[in-house]
Amino acid sequence: IIQVDAPGTVYDRPVNWHVAAFVGDVNLFPASAVALPDGSLLVSANGIDGKVALTGSAVSPGDACCLVLRPEHMRLAASQNLSADHWMSCRVEDRAHLGAQVAYRLRIANGQIVLAQVPAQSPDAGHLPGADILVGFRAADARLLGD
Repeated sequence: IIQVDAPGTVYDRPVNWHVAAFVGDVNLFPASAVALPDGSLLVSANGIDGKVALTGSAVSPGDACCLVLRPEHMRLAASQNLSADHWMSCRVEDRAHLGAQVAYRLRIANGQIVLAQVPAQSPDAGHLPGADILVGFRAADARLLGD
């Protein structure tokens, strides 16, 4: 047993990436971090252009870690906008209507599959397989987790 906690805590604040992957779908990006003078971390993650500034992580610089993003925290768009801090080009591989949600499988430039879920009523729920779009996230929704 790795983590014992309330279900919402285990889902939203897992203690490591193994727990995050065990409870629900998750996007994992192998990463490395550098400490900034203000105590935050500057994270470089495989597949994500640029660096992500994060605060409140228990990961120390130099530790093996992953940037973790839940599918419901991913944003979709035809062009960059203010709904996300970081954007990646992708191609829609698959789309599944799940009632209140539409689930996407997206392939980013490095070949990695990224999962995203958007509300079915959202304008971002209409992207069809084969479309070239952007997938993004807010830094506040990302978690940096170690082994």
